Formats: sequence, structure tokens, C-alpha cells
Amino acid sequence: MNFSSKLLVLALVLQAPSFARAQEALGPLQGRTEKLAGETGAATVGVGLRRAGRNPMFGGDETIGAGFVIDEDGRILTAASLAPASGRIEVYFKGHHRAQATVVARDPRTHTALLKLSDVNAVLKELGAKKLPYLKLGRSADLKPGRVVATLGNPFNSIQTDGVAAFSLGVVSSIGRVRDADNYKGQAIETDAAVNPGSFGGPLVDLDGKVVGIVIEPISTKRWLGIAIPIDEVTPILDDLKAGRSPAPPHLGLAVASSEPTLDGVKISDVESEGPASKAGIKAGDMLVSLDGVKVVEAFDIERELGLLSQGTPVELGVVREGKRLTVRVTLGASKEAENVSRTTPRTETETDAPPKTDGKPYLGIKVEEKDDGVYIKEVTEDGPAAKAKLAVGVKVNQINDVKVSKKQDILDVVSKLSPGDKIKLSVENSEGFHKTVTIVLGSKGDSAAPTPRETKRSDKPGFLGVGCSASDDEPGLLVQQVSPGSAAEKAKIEKGDVILELDGQKMDDFDAFTKVIRGKHAGDSVKLKISHAKKEREITLTLGERPEDLDHPPVQQPDEEKPAAKRPWVGFALVEKNGKIVVEEVADGSPAATAKIKSGFAIVGAEGDDKITIDKLEKLIDSRKIGDTLKLTLENEDGFSKTITVKLGEKPKDK
Repeated sequence: MNFSSKLLVLALVLQAPSFARAQEALGPLQGRTEKLAGETGAATVGVGLRRAGRNPMFGGDETIGAGFVIDEDGRILTAASLAPASGRIEVYFKGHHRAQATVVARDPRTHTALLKLSDVNAVLKELGAKKLPYLKLGRSADLKPGRVVATLGNPFNSIQTDGVAAFSLGVVSSIGRVRDADNYKGQAIETDAAVNPGSFGGPLVDLDGKVVGIVIEPISTKRWLGIAIPIDEVTPILDDLKAGRSPAPPHLGLAVASSEPTLDGVKISDVESEGPASKAGIKAGDMLVSLDGVKVVEAFDIERELGLLSQGTPVELGVVREGKRLTVRVTLGASKEAENVSRTTPRTETETDAPPKTDGKPYLGIKVEEKDDGVYIKEVTEDGPAAKAKLAVGVKVNQINDVKVSKKQDILDVVSKLSPGDKIKLSVENSEGFHKTVTIVLGSKGDSAAPTPRETKRSDKPGFLGVGCSASDDEPGLLVQQVSPGSAAEKAKIEKGDVILELDGQKMDDFDAFTKVIRGKHAGDSVKLKISHAKKEREITLTLGERPEDLDHPPVQQPDEEKPAAKRPWVGFALVEKNGKIVVEEVADGSPAATAKIKSGFAIVGAEGDDKITIDKLEKLIDSRKIGDTLKLTLENEDGFSKTITVKLGEKPKDK
């Protein structure tokens, strides 16, 4: 034996006692985590297991998810992305046992869905158990960074194929409000415990085995750790979900005066007695200038921020009272049925909080306005029939029952012939051209059905905003290069160097499209713009002026691009199959898909007239075409709206 070998043996002999002590110290923890994995894994299920086929852009061939049983009656919590709006869904228990469940309710605000086993007794028989294993719900408010937690899920279909749920131990990295995501702005937990696609919908548990969060899909490209919705966000809405109804929207308990947008904030005209705002000390007459750090210049800003939150979420309101700036923390409540006090839509200060008197007339709960291209919803009454059908401000009404709508009187004529409790069908279209038909049960709240909006002064002359813009190759939106003196843009304090991101809710990346929208309007029409200034975004509503007859702003010419030389056509999206639908998982920047305004979360429900499209079929369609050819796709967004678009196939860049 040489010297180095003797030294190694001596080192091992010397370290043997310390290894033994370490193993002895870890023994109880090892046993505890093994027990935790076994007990929590028994109540974790696989959800919506589907074969997805090949991925045209990124590869991979399956989409899978998880959920967990929360009571002996067979109720299961999971991620909303895994559950269809209604119908049945397959779930898998530990030991390869398959069962059927129904979708009870979904809550888009918390990204949560509740399922219920169709036959609990059949599942018990399969499991050979007397009662269902289930997880108790804990308190996420007790969590702190560094607290040990674990994720359970179904990566690579492990529950179905291996018979066990995957278990990963980690710590809470952070917990707090999310501000950098488009579709969620509530509380979120970040953890370094392993989170794979199959973990979505699964539980985040503490060392006592209690659920402290629900793991969801990434909500921002800026976040790389696992994300979970705190269970405290879900607990307040659980009774609503169990009853099969959509949870009540968040309730702030204040009303604001109707006014033009102003940089000074909005005046609070009324505060509900004993409501969330009142309990926090908000008073009528206060100027609301910010909501959780987001500047408030009109009532729409409040609606936008609250729309992504849920009851129980704490928010900070910035108010000005008697010239002094105050920061007030308010915990959002839940809107009550038939309550009209807390609405944040614009209203006049002479309006009262008393609900309309009931006189038996049918009530739809919307205000509409006529534009050149049709009739649009201008206001939706909180908790009214239209609000319950998830109709939103800004959508176009194309048809009511069998009557095409070209003026607001068409809606009044149909509704006036019906009675409270009757059902109507509205065909509507959103700002991106998606369509859907909703069924609404008419209420009874006086003669408020489709009330006539206040008339605004309107000219027959073309509308004029007063900006010259150009598209950017590197950044989204249109760069403002000049502002005409005295124009609507100058009055709204739009400056050279600002970036116009959206016009009336439609993203703007093309100057021709922007010009077409503006020229389709008249002087006196209102438009909403989303502006980026020094990387800070704001939304403004302004009234177009009259366009001078001799003025024209041609788009700035962009340098000619080289013609594509690749042979294989490219769309630029990644697809997965979820619950029988092809869903866009990711869209490459600058791709044909991005140009066609295809977004992550859209479902492809048809291609070139084939409404039974699969990923394999779609890939063959793409491969059968050449660069420059077009492809017709029928898309469905997450709200159920659908439309058919044409995508011009391009060449896949070398860096994609």
C-alpha cells in the first residue's frame, strides 16, 4: 500500500464517527419526510392525462397535471388550466387507479378549479379503502422565507405509469404580491422545490402535511422558481366553488365620481358603511391617486387592477386628503348579491346607492353606445344579468336572439317583449375579433334594460389624434416621433419619444393599422390609449379633434428586409394538448404567429376548415406549404370567444 492509499484509509477512519453522527441526526428528519411523502402522495391525483403528439416548435409529447383530494366526499382542487369549463375529466390515484370526475366550478382570478369524483364508492372499492385519503388545508399567512415546504405532482405521468406522485422538498423563497404578470396580480408563493409541468395543480404542503398553496403554471417570464397560489386566497371562495358558482368578485366598497381622466386622481364620491374601504379609514371626498402602486387617473384603472385580484387580498390605496398624501391598507371583501354600492364604473355624483325599484320589467344590466361599425357595451352593472354572464365593457353586440343588432333600439325592441326570467342569446365580439354567444337570464330591476347612454357631441369630420409614429424593430408598440400643436395628443400630454402600446384595447405594432383605426373614427369620438413613457405605462382616454383636410401622416418607411431563404415554413408557436384541445403554450417573438396576434393560452379548434384538427394534422398542413403561403386557423381564447385568422408562413430564424 502506497502512502496516498494509507492517508485515504486514515482519513476515512477518522471521519467515520462524524458520518455516523450525521446519519443519526438525520434519521428522524428522514423518517418524517418519507412519511410525509407517503401520506400526502396518497391524496394527490393525476388530472387530465392526455397524449399531446409532437410539438411543432419545441418537442415533447405529453401534457399532464395534478390535483389533490380535500374531503371524504371526493372534492378535488386543481389548476383552472387543467379543467374545461364543464364536463367530465379523468383522474388517477396512487396505484394506477383511474376514476371519473366532473368539473364543479372554476375561478380564473385564483387560477383554481374544483372537481368532484363521480362515484366515490367505486373509487373506494378500487383503492380497497374505507374512506378517501385527503389533505387538510393550512394557513399560508404563517409562511415565511426559509420555511420548509414540499411539492407533489405528476411529472412524466408518474401517478399513472409508476403509481406514485413525485415529491420534492424545498423552502419558501418569497411570498408577496405579483406585479409583473399580465394575468394575475394577487399573492404568490415562490419555492425552490422542484416544479415540473406535471406539478401544475398539485399541492404545496408544509411539514405537517397541510396544504399551503396550489402550484400553477408560470405567470411571468421574469420568474424562474416554482409558483403557487397561497391557500388563503382560495379558502374564502371554497363555498362558492362547492356550490358550483363563480366566486364573487373582489369588493372595495367605494364609488367614484364620473369625470374625465385627470392626473390628479379620481374623487371618491361615496364609501359603503362597514365596507372594506370604510373600515380602513377611507372617506368620501378623498382623492384616490394609486392602487397598489399603479397610478389611478380614471375609474377604469380601478376596474383593471381589481379584475385580477380576489377577495381577501390586501391592497394599498394612495389617497390625498386635505392636501396630504396618505397610504391606506385595505383587505378586499366579497361583493354581495344585488349590491350596487361598490361599483367602480363611472357614475355621476347625483346617483344614489339605492337599487332600482322593481316593477316587473325585464332587466339586462348593460348600457350600450352606437359607433360607426356597430353597437358596443359601454357599461355593465355589477351583479346584473349581463355581469353574471361575464360580459365586459368594450365588446360589440352583433346579434340578440335571431335579430342582428345595428342600433341600440334593436336590443330594446327584443328585451321589451320579454319577461324577467326569460333567456336571451347575445352574440358578441371582443376587440381582437373573437366571437362567442352567451345565454343570459333576464332580471327584474325596473326599466333599466339597455338604457340609453348620454349623447356626446359628434362631428361628421374625420377624427384626428395628432401624432406621427413609426414601428420599432426591437420593441413593441409605435414610437411617437412628432405631436401636432393644439391636437388631442398634445392636450393629453403625449410627447415625442412616448410609445403607443394599445389603442382601444388592441395592441399596436403597425402604423398602417393604427392609422386605419383613427381614420375610421369621427371628431368627438373617444379613444383609449396605453402609453409607455420612460418605461412606465399609463392609460388615458381622450376625445379626437377634427382632422385637417390637408394633413396626412404617412408611416415612416422601414428598411427592406431580406427575403427568406429557408425551405421549411415556420409558424413559431409551441403546442400542447389539454382536455382534448390544442393549446398554444408559447409564441416566439417576431414569429408569424406573433404577427397574427396569436397568444399563449389560445386554443386552435380548426385549421383550413377541419374542426377535428390534431397536432399531427396541423404539422402536416404546415409541412405541405411553402414560405409565404397562408394558413387559416380558427382560434378560441380563454373566455370562449373564437375567430378565424390567416397566418402567413415564414422562415425559422437561426436563433430560434
